[in-house]
Amino acid sequence: MQAVWRNAGEGLRFVQHSDLLNTRWVCSETWWRQGSGWTGGQSQLCWARALN
Repeated sequence: MQAVWRNAGEGLRFVQHSDLLNTRWVCSETWWRQGSGWTGGQSQLCWARALN
C-alpha cells in the first residue's frame, strides 16, 4: 500500500490538470511502468476515489 499512496500523491498533482478519463489512463500506465504485481484496476479505483 505504501507504493500505491506514493504514486497516487504524485499522480494527483498531474491529475489536477487532467480529465477523469485521462486520469484513469495515466494511473494505469504508471502501474504498468512500475511493474507491480497488482493490476491497473486497483490503481484506477484508488485514483477515482482520491479525486472524489
